[in-house]
Amino acid sequence: MRLTRAEQQERNRAALIEAARATIAGRGPAASLDAIADAAGLTTGAIYSIFGSRRELVRATVADQFHARHDEVARLAATDLDLVGVLRACAAQAVVPADVDQARTELNELLIVLRDDELRAQVAEIKQAELDRYATLLTDRVVPGVEPPRRSTPEEARRIAAALRAVLTGYAMHALVDRTADTADEIADTCAALAALAR
Repeated sequence: MRLTRAEQQERNRAALIEAARATIAGRGPAASLDAIADAAGLTTGAIYSIFGSRRELVRATVADQFHARHDEVARLAATDLDLVGVLRACAAQAVVPADVDQARTELNELLIVLRDDELRAQVAEIKQAELDRYATLLTDRVVPGVEPPRRSTPEEARRIAAALRAVLTGYAMHALVDRTADTADEIADTCAALAALAR
């Protein structure tokens, strides 16, 4: 079956994002458009046709990771887990796919972003949306161990969301240095302890 032009362009877009992620993981800021295009089995012309620039390709790669996480957060939002349960689930989702290559990719993307003011502003918007979604997820959850029983407030959820993101980022970056340092259970325990910010 022959693909339509739109289907082919979407397939090429996905291939370029995947190739960009792998190339950035391996080469960091030195990841060239030629290397990314070669890894995708396409030409640099395809990158310019679909994304318009290297900056937009990097932005799309960061956004793609954000959208994948958003889908995971949306699944958690549909549960009736208490605050500790949601924090443990967030840790589990982050740890399972967060291998060393993923951490390396995110670190190298950050190095690219820090060199480009316009890209930094675009990625800051994506990261703010990520924080907002975590805060929404953590709002109105039963806070265990509190008498009388109550639910987390939006202010508490925002503080916990910022701490959660910092903890998960820290563990991911630490994995680049010491691959045996922490187990998934230890990371989940640390994230669960953040519920104390609501007490």
